[in-house]
Amino acid sequence: MAEVAGLHYEIHGSADAPALILSSGLGGSAGYWAPNRPALAEHFRVIAYDHRGTGRSDRTLPETTSVADMASDVILLMDALGVERAHFIGHALGGAIGVETAIRTGRIDRLTVINGWRALSPHTRRCFAARLALLHGAGPQAFLEAQPLFLFPPDWIAAHDDALKAELAHHLAAFPGVATTAKRIAAVQASCPRSRRSCRAGEPAGDRHP
Repeated sequence: MAEVAGLHYEIHGSADAPALILSSGLGGSAGYWAPNRPALAEHFRVIAYDHRGTGRSDRTLPETTSVADMASDVILLMDALGVERAHFIGHALGGAIGVETAIRTGRIDRLTVINGWRALSPHTRRCFAARLALLHGAGPQAFLEAQPLFLFPPDWIAAHDDALKAELAHHLAAFPGVATTAKRIAAVQASCPRSRRSCRAGEPAGDRHP
């Protein structure tokens, strides 16, 4: 198992290819990218990692964490692997980490954010608040069973219902715990990276520049 400073990571593809970092969403697992890795590894040195507090990485988080802390982990990983510059693909929370890393370092060449944001819209903020209420009020299984409602349209859920049910046991086994998940949601809710600017709750990110 490859690990640096408590962060588990995997590398796929040629060492001579351009580096590409993959960062997943709230679940934090490098395994999220398994369907995409073979195609990406044909062109890049793919680096996928488990976020701190999730997966095979160190499960211990401080009392509070932030997207900035998560970006620091990306920088730590790049430094440890001798990666001066990299492309970056992030899903949801992983996209926010990529934005923060790019703003702080200038070491991200091309940044792709999937299903992400720079600041939470009022709708997305309400979704995270509802997910947090489910987590505390009904527990991890109800939280995970409801998760597709916040991620996919109704027709897609209906067409993939059997697969979603089959995946539930895997997601429960990998669940990082109520406290860690709540801390990660709090980090999402607090994040609004704006270089030298303040963040107003609910303000569309695209209206202002770094």
